[in-house]
Amino acid sequence: KCTRTYTGHKDWVTSVESIGDGKFITGSEDKTAKLFCIESEECIQTYVGHSKWIASVANIDGKRHLTGSGDKTVKLWNTMTGECLCTYEG
Repeated sequence: KCTRTYTGHKDWVTSVESIGDGKFITGSEDKTAKLFCIESEECIQTYVGHSKWIASVANIDGKRHLTGSGDKTVKLWNTMTGECLCTYEG
C-alpha cells in the first residue's frame, strides 16, 4: 500500500537516491533534481543546471551528490545550498 506521494517534477522521475537523515533526491526528465523530506513530503531544494534530462543521481556523503544527464555532463552539488560545485564534461 502506498502511504505517501511526493510531487513537484514536471516530467518522468528517472532516479531516486536516499541521502539518509530522512531525505532523498530525485532526478527527472524535466532537467531538474529535487531534495525531499520523507516525513513532511516537502521539496526542500531544487537543483537546476542541466540542459537535458537527468538519468541518475548518486549520494556522496549526505552533504554532496552527483547528477548525470543526457547533456553528457555530471554535476557535483552542495546538497543543502543547491550550489553546483563542479561540472564534469565527457
